[in-house]
Amino acid sequence: GLVSTGNELYGATAGEAIKLDVQGQIRHELSLRADDPATGEDESAQATGNAIVVQRMNLGARAKHDGWRGRLLFAVGRGKTRLLTGQVGRKLGDHFAVTVGQTKRLLSAAYRDSSRHQRLPERVSLADGFDGERDIGVVVRFRPIGKRLDIHVAAWNGAGANVVGNETGRPMLEARIDGQIVGSVDPEAAKIGNRFGMRAGVAGVVGQRSAVRSGSKGALTLVDDHVGFSAECAVRLARVEARFEALWLRDAPVDVRSDQRTPLPVSRNDQLGLWAQLAWQPTRRWEFVARWARHDKNRDDSDRDENVVEAGASFRPDGDDDVKLQLAWRQERDLRPASVVYVRNSVTTQLQLIF
Repeated sequence: GLVSTGNELYGATAGEAIKLDVQGQIRHELSLRADDPATGEDESAQATGNAIVVQRMNLGARAKHDGWRGRLLFAVGRGKTRLLTGQVGRKLGDHFAVTVGQTKRLLSAAYRDSSRHQRLPERVSLADGFDGERDIGVVVRFRPIGKRLDIHVAAWNGAGANVVGNETGRPMLEARIDGQIVGSVDPEAAKIGNRFGMRAGVAGVVGQRSAVRSGSKGALTLVDDHVGFSAECAVRLARVEARFEALWLRDAPVDVRSDQRTPLPVSRNDQLGLWAQLAWQPTRRWEFVARWARHDKNRDDSDRDENVVEAGASFRPDGDDDVKLQLAWRQERDLRPASVVYVRNSVTTQLQLIF
């Protein structure tokens, strides 16, 4: 039989368990209108945005049995339910483990952070532009010296979440290495400790992704050669945590024209992303955070840069992420043609509940 303890069900056999949880985030958004020079409308004349929304409603389940582990995570909203994560894994000896199914890609550390552990209401927005998505594939994990070194190697379908077909006919290959340099640092832990700790990670991706473009004489490209790298570092000391990540991504169109004597009228696209975050936790209940991010969406087009500055505070009654109230200010500065800057400001209050 099964015995229930809170939200966890334990089987009669040791090592068996099913854990259920529900994550809900209710948010109040206050957006200050500003005129966008790229449009013909006067957005600043519109009413200030003022809305209460259900930001997330996630239903999850974890199970383990005889060395096997499985996880399901669904997002519920607007009358629809979609699968976020669905995977099954098993340890292969003391150092290896393999996971099959749908889960998060590896390149961006910002995207891999769970939404329930964010120190600000939202993760870094630029993460979505750097393979920040879920995909279907196989991930092999190798820990040669225990938890101090984590190596992940993955082969993805390359078509995104809940999509089985692959228009490129090739998998996307990805690898990530994370190491605890000094002490132990878990970026998703609610508590920021006093002891000095440092961790660092690097990741890379290579493959092709679908990019169908046509001209007056037929097909120009069917795929882009896709390659990217990232590096991340996290440091903790005296209840202060500093994080930094740099990301680079290149999509180079592959010319499929029968006559390639003229230059392809489509250029490659290089992206660069940088973000830094500083968090201070003077007590176990209170936390203060500042973050800066810059996203060069196309290195050959200086009119597509985005800069974001955020600052906020969190209150955790029990010192964990189960109940958390967050307040944050955000300013986005987008560079438009002719060196015109579009500035947007917003204030967000968010309550998170996890059962």
